[in-house]
Amino acid sequence: MSDPPFTLASMKAIQQQLALPHWGGPRKGAGRKRKSARPNVPHQRRPAFRRSALHVTTRVRSEVWNLRTHRCFRALRRAFMGGCERSGFRVVHFSVQGNHVHMIVEAPDGSRSAGP
Repeated sequence: MSDPPFTLASMKAIQQQLALPHWGGPRKGAGRKRKSARPNVPHQRRPAFRRSALHVTTRVRSEVWNLRTHRCFRALRRAFMGGCERSGFRVVHFSVQGNHVHMIVEAPDGSRSAGP
């Protein structure tokens, strides 16, 4: 390089401002919008149920690709068997779909209906 060091120092780039449009702010309707029209999950105590079978549906997060693979199916089945042994409830039937699971379950009494 034939330029003296002081010439290179004078050629140093200066950062310039880049005007960008502004979104958001403290106004009605501002902020990130929901990705789906589903309402938030209510965090309330479930009502007591009588001793009978219940239909339970559980959805998984959108990051979970597919529950209908052999690997996921085996993991779900092991989890159901382990949960039944520990908690005393019984999974009568279950159906694994792509992003949710349908179960028909029975509990010995209503004391476990409120969840953890």
